[in-house]
Amino acid sequence: MEFGPQGGKSSGGLAAGRAGLVLVGTGMLLPTFLVLFYFLGTTGWSPGWQQTAVGLSKLIQFSLPLVWWFSFRRKRGEKFLAAPPGETTPGYLATFGTWRGVGEGLLFGLVVFGVILGAFWGWFSGTEVARTAGENIHRFLVRIGVTSPGHYLLLAAGYSLIHAGLEEIYWRWFVFGGLLGFLGGLSAVGLAAASFTAHHVVILGVYFGWGSGYQVLFSLGVFVGGAYWCWLFLRSGSLVGPWLSHVVVDVAIFVVGYYLAAAHFGWIGG
Repeated sequence: MEFGPQGGKSSGGLAAGRAGLVLVGTGMLLPTFLVLFYFLGTTGWSPGWQQTAVGLSKLIQFSLPLVWWFSFRRKRGEKFLAAPPGETTPGYLATFGTWRGVGEGLLFGLVVFGVILGAFWGWFSGTEVARTAGENIHRFLVRIGVTSPGHYLLLAAGYSLIHAGLEEIYWRWFVFGGLLGFLGGLSAVGLAAASFTAHHVVILGVYFGWGSGYQVLFSLGVFVGGAYWCWLFLRSGSLVGPWLSHVVVDVAIFVVGYYLAAAHFGWIGG
């Protein structure tokens, strides 16, 4: 399989390549519109219907990599979840079949984990912005029926373990891998990381205020993480390292989210 700008193809191959790129471009934008829908467009719905909206949105989003592979990549003999050839890896390396990059990914995740919790306890906790963010997080959790520590633990576990893996398939294998078919590595990393950041900008705006310095700062952090995981995937040919790194970062985020929202639920003292 070829990566980087393509040329010398038949008209049929070029048409299929363009169609595949359109699907990848759709994948870059779709999560932002879905997040806008279920964060801002369902505020008057019951918890059951809001859960359905979130679930259907995720089903639509995470079906795109399979559609992309089945419609465009399978016909070229590429295996589902085959890794792009990077600096040190051959093509067709199963992305969940190797542990290359795991140590580096975990180290990155642990550093970010420490930065997030250190910044929260040493600087952010107890501020007025933190209190307001806790109210906003509490409000959204109630909307989707998460009203007890047990519910929150299930949500955190599901997002940290399963959702993080699905996001790695979506953003690193599908979006980043699809962009690599048309762009150089650096451009593909930048575009994939930017599109990964876009829907987080919406979430951070809802929680921390639209246009606030916190929204900007935390969005930049998301961009750095997305770019690093693309780069790690390119070099290792494996999604295991980015996935486990993503898990560790998500755990830190859910720990902070718990302490921000818990006082508003009465789970811990205000």
